[in-house]
Order: sequence, then structure tokens, then C-alpha cells
Amino acid sequence: MMFSGADWIWTLFFGANIFLLLLGLLAGLISLIAYILIALGLYKAALKRNMQYPWLSWIPVARYYLIGLMLNNVLKITPRYKLQYFQYVFPGVMLVSILGSGSFLGGLAGFLTVVLAVLGYAALFRQYRESNAVVYGVLAGIPFLQIIGSFFVLRIGDKPAPDLSADTTVFPNS
Repeated sequence: MMFSGADWIWTLFFGANIFLLLLGLLAGLISLIAYILIALGLYKAALKRNMQYPWLSWIPVARYYLIGLMLNNVLKITPRYKLQYFQYVFPGVMLVSILGSGSFLGGLAGFLTVVLAVLGYAALFRQYRESNAVVYGVLAGIPFLQIIGSFFVLRIGDKPAPDLSADTTVFPNS
């Protein structure tokens, strides 16, 4: 059986679509696994701290509120620069990115959400005295790397509650 030129094109087109569909499903599955591992790690860490609502780790935007609470409501970027009310700013920026998706403001808020996630996770890892806190924060905060970072977040859930007076400054030597 011989295929004409047009038949080969349609066969390749169909095969490429199947491949992209399977790739999308795989990416979705990996994202779901990362989401569950991060939620579980934050949940266990919040339980060990006797926080009032540890289940917030399972709700997408509320998870960022919980991270803000774990950081005592302040994101210390450097000894000089601090972001007050982090428990409100972080989920607020995330909401703007969701509600404004497709717009310039939504794109900017999406970028800021990733930056705040990296810094927030790095500060959380600093609280647990992780020597590679910034690297772990990058892995946990950047969407395509979250599957790797999720294992580090899960690991903090297995550690004892940290000393809440610990320095959480992301870049302490700046």
C-alpha cells in the first residue's frame, strides 16, 4: 500500500497531535504530584507548629497565606529590605494574576507570583536552617522545577518545628 504526499502529511500531523496530547497529560500529572507533595509538606509543618488552619496548604491561593503566616507575616529579602504583611501580599498578587490572566497586569502579577514564591520558599527553608535555602526556594517556586522542589518541601514537614526566632532573611549577607 502506497501513501500519497498528502496522506503522509496528515499521518504526521495526527501523530504530532497525539504526542503533544500525551506530553500535556504527562506535564499535568507531574504538576499534580508536585502540588500534592508541597501541600503535604506544608500541612505537616503547620501541624507541628500547632497552627490554627494547617489544611490551608491544600487550597491553591490560601497556601500562600499559610506560608506568610509561617514566616511571621514578614518576608525578609535582605537585612534592609522587608516585605510587611506578606501573608496578604503573596496571595493577593496570586489572585491578581489569576483574575487578570491574558492582560499585561495579569502577566506582571504572574511573574511577581513566581518571584514571591521563590523568595517565600527560600525564607521558609532558612527558617529550617537549610544550607541551600535559596536553591531549594528556586526549585520549589518555579513552576517547571516544582517537581524537584516539592521533595524538599515535603522533607521540612518531617522535621521538628523550627525556632521561630530563627533568621529567615533570604540573602543575609547583602
